[in-house]
Amino acid sequence: MDSFDSRLASELQRLRDETGSDLVAFAVPVSQLSQWRWVRVIGAESERILRLAVQTGRGIAGAALRTGRTIVLDRHKNANDLRKEDASLLLAERLSSVAAAPVIYDGNAVGLILIGSRSEKDYDNAAVQLLGDTSSRLAAVGTINR
Repeated sequence: MDSFDSRLASELQRLRDETGSDLVAFAVPVSQLSQWRWVRVIGAESERILRLAVQTGRGIAGAALRTGRTIVLDRHKNANDLRKEDASLLLAERLSSVAAAPVIYDGNAVGLILIGSRSEKDYDNAAVQLLGDTSSRLAAVGTINR
């Protein structure tokens, strides 16, 4: 495991522990495509999530990539549009709440972090801040090995 991989694993586990999340995942872009792939997942119930593509502009992960901001999808009614786009992810892992943040390096999204909860809870401001802090720490590492 190289330096970035070990740092990534450590940061994701820390984020999972500090936010009380059931699942934490990290995605990177697939070269030449407008899709991203999950490459590191902690807390998954199956390997199915690794086969799911993330499309820029679709669902919570895509919205985070498109806007360059953290996006939270919880139990509120106004989240229904994003929830439809993420049905395969939410059903595969039985998630009720998720939040996603892009990892921005040199003005470009080079990674994406997603946290998820299987219990009926909403991510509060502290959890969202922890997600953003983790994204910033990973961006500070520099270029991400793909």
